[in-house]
Formats: sequence, structure tokens, C-alpha cells
Amino acid sequence: MQSAPDYLEQLARFVGTTPADQVPQAVRERAKWLIADSLPVYATGMRAAPMQALAARQMGNAAPGRAWVLGLGATCNSQDAAMLNGIAGAWLDFDEGNTLANGHPGAQVLPTALAMAQERAVSGAEFLATFALAYEVVARIGMATTPRLIVNPHGT
Repeated sequence: MQSAPDYLEQLARFVGTTPADQVPQAVRERAKWLIADSLPVYATGMRAAPMQALAARQMGNAAPGRAWVLGLGATCNSQDAAMLNGIAGAWLDFDEGNTLANGHPGAQVLPTALAMAQERAVSGAEFLATFALAYEVVARIGMATTPRLIVNPHGT
């Protein structure tokens, strides 16, 4: 198995090991708003008939776990929950956008951060800090790119 490039390891280590109290209060407050704005969008997207069909099929084969599948009142393993929540979050095209980042960093980060936080039973402060830091990483990668106009730039 090929290992991740060193820069990815460094970014992941930065996001995963930075203490919550090292994330500025203003950044944590903005992250709270992004999360509060996004969760209802994900839950509403999950209520669409095609999403319901996809979720039913996926949940029928999903391993159990503690991660929420928003809008279903169900839980499963973190990988399936993150995938379903990520698709549902973009389903209605109301997911958070960031023009400076050339895309939707929250839609890429929140489903995974939420699922992993639930799987690992981390504190709310740790979840919030990790989300904020991962959002920053994805946003900066987006800022450093020039997307082709024929592609919807959801994330990098």
C-alpha cells in the first residue's frame, strides 16, 4: 500500500492534534454557524424520495455504528453515515458555499467530521475545533485552485 504524501500527513496531523483551545474563539463561533446552517439542509435532503431509496439500500447493508444518518433517525458506521449525509447535504443544492474557496468546503468536511466525532465519542469542543481546522485546510486548497467552469466545484 502506498503511503500518503508527506504534506497530507502534515495537514492531517495538524487538524487532528491541534488542541481545541488553540482555535480562536471567532473561528469557533463561525464554525458553529456553519454547522447549525448545514445540519437542517442535510436532514431535509435526506427526505427526498431518491435519497430515501438510496439510504434504505445502503442502510440495509451498513455495519452498525454510532454515527447519525441525518433525517432518518438512524445510526450506522461512520463511513456509510458520512457518505449518506454528504450526498443528502448537496441534494437540494442549498449546502454552504464559500466563494473565496471556490466551492463548498463545509459540504466536504462536516459529514466526515461529524461521523468520526460520533464514532470516537469526542467532546463537542474537539469536534468543533477539528471541523474548523479541516474547513480551513479545504478552503485554502480551494483558494489555491482554478476550477474549470464545466465542473461544479464542490470540493477538492
